[in-house]
Amino acid sequence: MSDKLKDFIADHREEFDTRVPKDLWPAIESAIHKKPFINPKTLSKMFKYGFGASALVIGTLVVLNVQKEKQPVTQNSKTGYVSIEKAQPKAFTVTKEENPTRKNAAKELPMLSAPPIDTSVDVLPEDKLITENKMPEEEPQTYTGSYKMIASYGTFHKSRDKDTSLGKYFVSIDTVFSGVSRLQIISEYCNVNIKAAQTDVVNMSGKVGGAAGNVICLGTRSYMNKVNVCRYEKKDSVLKIWIEGKDLGERIKMTKDEKEKSELNLTVPINIKVDIDNSAGNINLSGIESSGVNLKTGYGHITVQDVKTNLKLNSGSGNIFVKNQTGIIKAISSYGHQTLEDLNGDAVLRSGSGNIHLKNLKGNLEITSSFGHQNITDIQGDVKATLSSGNLKASLVKGNVTVKSSFGKQSFNEVEGNITSNASSGSIVIDGFKGALGIGTSFGNIIGKNITLISNSEFKTSSGSINMEFKNEMKDLRFDLSASSGRMLIEKDNVKNTSDHTLMVGDGKILVKGITSFGNQNYH
Repeated sequence: MSDKLKDFIADHREEFDTRVPKDLWPAIESAIHKKPFINPKTLSKMFKYGFGASALVIGTLVVLNVQKEKQPVTQNSKTGYVSIEKAQPKAFTVTKEENPTRKNAAKELPMLSAPPIDTSVDVLPEDKLITENKMPEEEPQTYTGSYKMIASYGTFHKSRDKDTSLGKYFVSIDTVFSGVSRLQIISEYCNVNIKAAQTDVVNMSGKVGGAAGNVICLGTRSYMNKVNVCRYEKKDSVLKIWIEGKDLGERIKMTKDEKEKSELNLTVPINIKVDIDNSAGNINLSGIESSGVNLKTGYGHITVQDVKTNLKLNSGSGNIFVKNQTGIIKAISSYGHQTLEDLNGDAVLRSGSGNIHLKNLKGNLEITSSFGHQNITDIQGDVKATLSSGNLKASLVKGNVTVKSSFGKQSFNEVEGNITSNASSGSIVIDGFKGALGIGTSFGNIIGKNITLISNSEFKTSSGSINMEFKNEMKDLRFDLSASSGRMLIEKDNVKNTSDHTLMVGDGKILVKGITSFGNQNYH
């Protein structure tokens, strides 16, 4: 303290003890009762930063608490989780794993348990051989009686494809049945292949499981919701086999390559009878020599080769192919083509929408199609053909032909026999013929060449022309022609006969009668 200040305090000591500084207490009192002023912007910032800091602190505490609860009670847990313990403030250390092979266990998710297996059916491995005397003995839930389970779906195989969540279900089948004279198969979404051989037993192999027909398409993705199971019943000499769908209770994503049908391959005795009713799937059969085979599929193709048996074939949507068959055949297809070759026996062919091609038939033919063409070649027997909308082409036929068509062209080439043909709308063309003709069309032309008539014949058209070239001598023919509107000409051996309304020429034994409403008639 300086000497001047010290001297001043000493000289005025009495005044410091008794006097009050001017205006001091009024100023202090005024300051005590005055309300403080706070800027609103400053208050807003205080709340914002204060709330953020509080949330950060609380969140940190919650995360640390949850992380602590996830840790096992003991260190180095055998479940594969990694234990974490606090070593010092603001620092954590990770203890070593008991299993050195799992170096990144802390980053892995817990392993998912396999889906529960349906205990109502037996799950069989793919490589296990199943014989008839080793079939499961429990009764199935679907059927009553002695039906037994051959195979159900096995454990799934997870695909390596990233677009597939589970994959496909399949199980292999390989089993043998003895003493069978009749085979009956009812299946869903399954291809069935049957081949006859010199054997006394029925050997069945293949795979049963995921089926393309059970796939649900949602946009660009495909899902499987069913698998197939196989059951059988053997009673006396009759073996019945069922392939039926089983609901998985979930949708399993599938890739394009995984859309496969179940498939059965059977080797059977030559003289066995076969009945197959397949809701969806192809049927292939060969080598059978028995009294009857009945094959039916809702969606699929039917192929039969080298058989000596009566055939009944029915395809809802699919093609039918038959080659080298002896016996009566009846083939029906709703939507699909039919191709048949080298048949020995009567045939009945019907198609709702599809073409029919037949070659080399020794037997009578009845052929019907609603929408499709008919092409028949080398037929030794009578033909009865009906077409609603489509063309007919018949070649090398030895037998009587009866045809009725609504819309389409009819063509005949090298036919030996009588032809009776009626067309509502379409032309009729004949090239090379020997027999009697009864030809009529409402709207279309009638054209023939190289025609040899052996008895009376008639040609009639409402709107169209008639042009015929005969190989007969003029002395063997006589003509009776009439036309409402059209010109008529008969020219033979450089002799011409013409008329506008009626024309009668010749006195032969064979009568040629021609009638046109609007059209010309020419005979040579």
